[in-house]
Amino acid sequence: MDDELIPVETEKPPKERVKLTHSTWAKVGAIVLLYVSLICVLICAVCYIANVEGLGNAEYVQENVIDFLDFTQPGAMTIARIVWNASSFCGASVYVGVVFLLLMLACMLFLFCAAGHRKGETEPRLNLIDRIPLDLYAAAVIFADIFLIFVVGERMVFSVPNGYTAIMQYAFLGLFVLCVAFGLILALLLSFATRVKCGKWWRNTVIYRVLRLIWRVVKAVWHWFGRVGRMIPIVWRTALIMLGLYILLFLMVILTLSGRLFWLYSLILFLAVIYAAAIFGAWQMKSLKKAGQQLAEGKFNEKIDTTHMYWEFKSHAENLNSIGDGLSKEVAQRMKSERLKTELITNVSHDIKTPLTSIINYVDLLQKAKTEEERTEYLAVLDRQSHRLKKLTEDLVEASKASTGNMSVNLAPTNTQEIINQSYGEYSAKLEAGRLNTVINIPEPVPVIMADGRLLWRVIDNLFNNVVKYALPETRVYVDVHVEGSEAVISMKNISRAALNISAEELMERFVRGDASRSTEGSGLGLNIARSLTELQHGKFSISTDGDLFKAEIRLPLAQ
Repeated sequence: MDDELIPVETEKPPKERVKLTHSTWAKVGAIVLLYVSLICVLICAVCYIANVEGLGNAEYVQENVIDFLDFTQPGAMTIARIVWNASSFCGASVYVGVVFLLLMLACMLFLFCAAGHRKGETEPRLNLIDRIPLDLYAAAVIFADIFLIFVVGERMVFSVPNGYTAIMQYAFLGLFVLCVAFGLILALLLSFATRVKCGKWWRNTVIYRVLRLIWRVVKAVWHWFGRVGRMIPIVWRTALIMLGLYILLFLMVILTLSGRLFWLYSLILFLAVIYAAAIFGAWQMKSLKKAGQQLAEGKFNEKIDTTHMYWEFKSHAENLNSIGDGLSKEVAQRMKSERLKTELITNVSHDIKTPLTSIINYVDLLQKAKTEEERTEYLAVLDRQSHRLKKLTEDLVEASKASTGNMSVNLAPTNTQEIINQSYGEYSAKLEAGRLNTVINIPEPVPVIMADGRLLWRVIDNLFNNVVKYALPETRVYVDVHVEGSEAVISMKNISRAALNISAEELMERFVRGDASRSTEGSGLGLNIARSLTELQHGKFSISTDGDLFKAEIRLPLAQ
């Protein structure tokens, strides 16, 4: 008998609680309660006015209201009962009206808080009506309210017919018109609240757009005059400005002598402005002089504030700031160059001295050797050290040729798989000896690039040599080839044996090694030569580090 399947009770996800301000039904209820409160407030207001006029007195109602009713008209008795019953309510209308007014304000406050919020959304959002320009929307609402209240209401007041039914119809019609007008104003206020929450109440107006357009036009005209003014030499520009000032000053003096005190005050103000402008210009000249002195003293990091400067002074100050930046960069580059030159001499001396000293010592030992085994051992060391010295010399010559571009380059369609397999074949034994597992990924079809096969093999050879010397044993080495646009990308990744405490840019400098102790054999020129040879083939060579992860990347154009 098969086992019966027992249904597993899955826990239902907790139902999301909807905020009261996000609930549609809460908003509808608040609007309905708001309208009910509004009607009650209006009724209380009418009763209060009637009470002030004496309607709260029953005798006054009997003498001045009911006695003047024509009870032969239909509905007269009903009107009399309503007036008589309302007279007893007039005294308490104030207290009831205040209660409904507070309720009305509470509903409006809730609607303002809930404006723009929707179920399932955390942030307020504009609807279709809120995207209408605010000033156009407000103008339309105000016009509609004026038309409803003053035009329709006036016609209703002056054309009230006799009869209870007609009076009640006109009363309900007037109440309807008032509610519609209030609804339009309420919709405008809620839309304004939503726009304020979204921060788009000012930008979404016709006034803002017109002012922005005017500002853009004024700014464009100002910039045009500025460009035209800068095209005029500063000497002629100064002459024209001074001529205009003299003409204006002459006219103001003439008008002042004619007895017009307004122009006298204008003249005084004008001279004060010219004086202030001259002082401000002198202060700017002082700032420029101070900046020039700082540059002369070698203080290149001091900058001039050009925020409120005149055109010519500002341009001159910006030029001084640019000069300071250029000099600062040049000094830093010179210091770096001197440091690299010192390190170059030190490293070359060390790398040449080490095998040369070993050769001298082992030649002396070879001369003193007594057995054939000793001679064989010493000859092996001499052979190894001489090859090391030869390799260093070749690297120096090749680095010099590559950096100066003094090498012949023959670009032709080259198969990337053949170059990589050839280089890997020469280093496979050393990779296995270093317990390094090499993973090569080359897509199909194999990318064909425009390169010099001899130079590209040298680049790949240097990268494999770098892996053999510096990769952590018992790790993987990844060689990947892929296509990006019109380029083929060859990348090689490995885990470094030593900590990479220097930047990727510094690793490509000459005689810089990932092994700071310089205990490994090599010239420190491999990556620098690889970059130079790649650039000679119109490609790009880059390296990057992430912790102990080392990655070299070669980018070369695809063959057409």
